[in-house]
Order: sequence, then structure tokens, then C-alpha cells
Amino acid sequence: MSRENNVIFYHGTNTVFIEYIKKHGLGGYDIVKESRGIELLSKLHEIAENVDGEKYMDFGSGSLRLSVTGILLQTPGDTMNWQHGSVYITPSINRALKYACLNELGSELFTYIYHVYNFLSEQGAKDVLEIMNNYPLVKEIVFKKGDPIVIEFHNLKEEDLLSEGGENPKSRLLDLDVVINSNDNMDDLDDFGFRLNKIIPFEQLVIRPILKK
Repeated sequence: MSRENNVIFYHGTNTVFIEYIKKHGLGGYDIVKESRGIELLSKLHEIAENVDGEKYMDFGSGSLRLSVTGILLQTPGDTMNWQHGSVYITPSINRALKYACLNELGSELFTYIYHVYNFLSEQGAKDVLEIMNNYPLVKEIVFKKGDPIVIEFHNLKEEDLLSEGGENPKSRLLDLDVVINSNDNMDDLDDFGFRLNKIIPFEQLVIRPILKK
């Protein structure tokens, strides 16, 4: 797949990031690194454990603490991937839509920061907002109102991609070709995710708002 191909890829996110994408292109700005979001999440996680670990464990139907722990471990993988900082894309419009809608800030990391902050606020934890003030870029994002969007683009080459786990994408691209050429069950596209390994200028992107029901 060194040739240009016509596979359409999608990235589910939120309008809170649109200004960064306009300025730097998709994949041109590592907002996770620049915001020090993982560092902040680690601090909030520690406070939550100390404030009331049992309530924290049960908060969000029991998934919040588990997911935050996964994010802090930053474990790579092609099935359950907890690494953040890269732009993840998929040939499945359904997968991109689901991601954008489930993560109300268009990012797992920032969404979970928001939820842990809300948990701590409900528990009356002191100095949490003061800690947030030390991370102005995170604060700007998590307190901003946005809407889910899907970004569409194509004409990517094999060298423009990595596997979801950060490896050579060749075997996954071969698998993708099989699914696309079979036309049997396009829902199988949901199984495919990749890391974007290039910067795509804003002018080459199609921004699709997600209609609210």
C-alpha cells in the first residue's frame, strides 16, 4: 500500500480542538504533551483515591477508576490501547462516530480528567481548582462547550500510518484490503484503527458535524 489509495479514513473528536487543527493541521500538535494532561490526571487520580477510594471505584458505574488506571499506564495495543498523544484514525465511520459521542470532549484523556474533576468537586475536595489552574491548556479544554464531529480524509499512503499499537501497519493494511474487497460485512471495519504518521493540512480535511437527536 505504498501507492495512494482511496480508502476514506475518519477521526472522531470535538469542536473544542478545531482551532488547534486549523492552525497546526491534523497530527501537527501534540496537545497531550503540551497540556501535561497525563501529569494532571495522575494528580487528580491520587487525590480521588485518598478522598474516598470506595466511592471513586463505584463512580461512573465502576468504569471511571479502571479507565483512568489504564490511561496512566499508557499501555499500547491493537485491541485495547491506552496510549495517548497520537492521532488515531479508522476506516469505520461508525467507530469514529461512537468515539466522538462517547467521549464528550472528543478525547479519552480530557474526558476522564473532566469526570475525575467532577467526582472530586462532588466530594468537596479542597484545592482541586487551584491544581487545575496550574494546567491552563487542560482547563481551557475541559471547561469549554463543544460539539462532536467526525473528520474525514483520504489519499494516505502506507508510510503515513502506523498500527494502532505503534508498529508497522503492513499486516493490518493487508487485512483491511481483504475486508474492503470482500464486501461481505462492512461492520468488520470497526476492528481497524491506525495511528496517523503525518500532518494533514486543515484544507484537506472534511469536517462533519454530528447531528444531535
